[in-house]
Amino acid sequence: MRRGIRLSVSVASLAVAILAGCGGAPARTPSTGSALEKPHLTIGLSVPAATYLPLYVAVDEGTFAKQGIQADLVEFRGGSDLIKALVSGSVDVGVVALAEITTGIDAGQPLKAFYAGFTIPDFDWYAVSSIKSLAEAKGKRIGITQYGTSSDFITRYALTVNGIDPKDVQIIQAGPPSTRLAAMQAGQLDISIFSTPEKFRAAERGYNLIYSQKQLSDDYPQHLFFAHNTSSSQRSRSWPAIQIQ
Repeated sequence: MRRGIRLSVSVASLAVAILAGCGGAPARTPSTGSALEKPHLTIGLSVPAATYLPLYVAVDEGTFAKQGIQADLVEFRGGSDLIKALVSGSVDVGVVALAEITTGIDAGQPLKAFYAGFTIPDFDWYAVSSIKSLAEAKGKRIGITQYGTSSDFITRYALTVNGIDPKDVQIIQAGPPSTRLAAMQAGQLDISIFSTPEKFRAAERGYNLIYSQKQLSDDYPQHLFFAHNTSSSQRSRSWPAIQIQ
């Protein structure tokens, strides 16, 4: 497990180092004399989540600093807010799932993904005790992070697969996973989509596991690193193609 985290940290920091460096050469520490185009990067995370652990570890253990990069992590309430922040210039790099990137590009936003990883289908849907399957969701209140995010896209797709028209449920923007879990406990939601670790907490609190993303696909690119596509023409040419690891 520790080895896996270290590998993820190295790959994540390398991806950001590529963005920070000039041209196609890997970024180096200032002691080598190689100047970084942007040595201070603000990295936006779509929500506070355990799946971002490699990035938190990379900052805490100085992995970015060894590349000559000062990296600050900023948490958002959803991928839609993160994309708006990146387009406005508030953050330099964003990390979201596939749906947010494609939605942003479809909306005409100048975004470019340059690395993808963590392809584990990590989402599950939990419900109150009276609901035993997602096929029983008609007329129910379902919590997601925000409209246009992966939690929204995948929930609508899962409903369709289970014979439910998304128009026949109440899809509610309820914020990050911890906030959605609190909303369920307060009786404000009937169903919610969760990832690690909140899905385990939902199970501990007695909510029913009614559907799993694993029933939809074997993998899903949960984390894509992306940036503004027009921030530097040289950088845009040097970005590698999206890699699914």
